[in-house]
Amino acid sequence: MTSAMKKLFLALILLVSICFHLPAQTRIVGHRGYHTTGDSYENTVSALRNCQRLGVYAMEFDVNMTSDDSLVVFHGPMILKTGLNIQKTSFKEVRSVRLPDGEQIPTLREFLKVAKESPMQVICEIKTHYTKERDEFVTSRICALADELGMGSQLEFTSFSEWACDYLAANRPGAEIIYISNNINAMGAAEARKRGYTGISYDLKVFQARPELFSEARAEGIKTTYWTPDNASAVWWGIEHKPDFISSNHPDRAKALLDAYNAFNEKVTGR
Repeated sequence: MTSAMKKLFLALILLVSICFHLPAQTRIVGHRGYHTTGDSYENTVSALRNCQRLGVYAMEFDVNMTSDDSLVVFHGPMILKTGLNIQKTSFKEVRSVRLPDGEQIPTLREFLKVAKESPMQVICEIKTHYTKERDEFVTSRICALADELGMGSQLEFTSFSEWACDYLAANRPGAEIIYISNNINAMGAAEARKRGYTGISYDLKVFQARPELFSEARAEGIKTTYWTPDNASAVWWGIEHKPDFISSNHPDRAKALLDAYNAFNEKVTGR
């Protein structure tokens, strides 16, 4: 190897090393979709299509299981002003409800079929159910449907339920498993990595009280999601702390701020 080739080789190693240690660029997630448009509602197919058109990294959505074991996309547990708990209600009753935008509550199958029309990621929040056994059953059914539809790595998983996350870590090798919490004392990045999770998704108040979580997560090699900043100052705080993802109910506004921030930095720094 000539001297010039050695120098080039060393320069390439240095460049790779620098890139490896740089934090990943922050990306935007539509929290329950892009539904703040005046003609859509959260966790619906229209909110999904809006997200796809907007061009964000992903849409986060919620999944519950009805009393007769049907998987549906809805936050819950209460269904609007009906007085019905979605986890204690039959699928037939759930489908009879019309959402404020006129849509029905979609099944998970219906939702994932539309998700497959676009390369955009979708992040499935597995809602906490009543027992460990129920959480594991719901999680196993979601995974089985994802495999049937060939979702592959396009579908990521997230949950407040440690039972659901632990089940995924034990049974879904290679999956993105993101633990959610709004508890100020939520587990740290080292504990999350030890349990086999690939990310932590914490409420903005948690991250603002414990901003060191961002650097700790980077050191542990897991990802961070900051949610849900819905005004400019909260989004800006997140951008400046460089989480992997910002999940907002206003993904269009969050994306505009992030794009402006990146454009300004590129103009000033040249990179």
